[in-house]
Amino acid sequence: MKKQKIIDILIYSATGITITHGLLSLLIISNKQLFDVISYHYSDSLTWYVIYLFIPSFVGMAFYFWLKHKYISKVFKILLGALFILQIAFTITGTIINYNYWGYAFKRPSIFNEISNADKVLTCSKISNLDSSGVKLLHVIEDSINSLDNLYGRRDLYYGKIDRSFMAFQDNAHINGYLYDVPNVYQDKKLKASKGLLLCIDKLIKESGLLDYGEKNWDTSGQLSGILSEFTTINKLKYIFVGLSGGQVSNDHYPFYEFLFIENNRKLELVKKQKFYTDIAGYEGFEYANIAPIFSLLLTVFGLVMAILIHATNEKIKQK
Repeated sequence: MKKQKIIDILIYSATGITITHGLLSLLIISNKQLFDVISYHYSDSLTWYVIYLFIPSFVGMAFYFWLKHKYISKVFKILLGALFILQIAFTITGTIINYNYWGYAFKRPSIFNEISNADKVLTCSKISNLDSSGVKLLHVIEDSINSLDNLYGRRDLYYGKIDRSFMAFQDNAHINGYLYDVPNVYQDKKLKASKGLLLCIDKLIKESGLLDYGEKNWDTSGQLSGILSEFTTINKLKYIFVGLSGGQVSNDHYPFYEFLFIENNRKLELVKKQKFYTDIAGYEGFEYANIAPIFSLLLTVFGLVMAILIHATNEKIKQK
């Protein structure tokens, strides 16, 4: 394949991707709630990747095949090349910044697959490592609300982080009927994590290397609170899921941690871990997934304006 043909494929395809991606910004304007569901959904990442990556890529290739047999002047190719460079530079820079600040490059990570494959929840506990004397070991605390009705995560996916596993259990209760019992398990004071289990989990979490202790002088960063659920899957494996909100690691910036342990022969092993961040009265919403379509739309408008100016200039030159 000739070098020029490769360049044309990249430039024309990228142009089609930019235009399609830019049109997706209209979704933010027309239906912000749907946009948030796609971007922050707790158990579905595929929809986001299909809409924001696969479809634009398909349209981009179609755009290339439409243009490849058409005459494109050198000036227009330079314009498309410049747009291509700007789009690539923004994507690389944006995803790196997004990963460093929010904990992920494109979309907030979804819940672990094992949660979606849960068959029965054995215990469910609200836990914390904070008491009146300061930060201690993880321990069970009493939930004053003591209910899983009207989960906050159903109303606000951005801030409803603790509810991610509960929402997944609810979604799959029609498949595995035992999951309808999760609210009763949560309310039962006898069905709580044992001290021995929490002691082991506390140790494994601290050794995981995932905890963010924040910038200097943020002495609340080590505070952890959240939920612990022991459950079995349809293939009869036993897991322990822990979702923990961390203390403030920088101004208005908070981490959320998720850990998955497997229990085998009474031994625990940490098999999966992930974290992401949210802001409160800070940069919330200022993420790649939200900004990229708007940038692509601005780039498309800029390219269209420049194309019109170039065409008008060429017409004037021809008339002379």
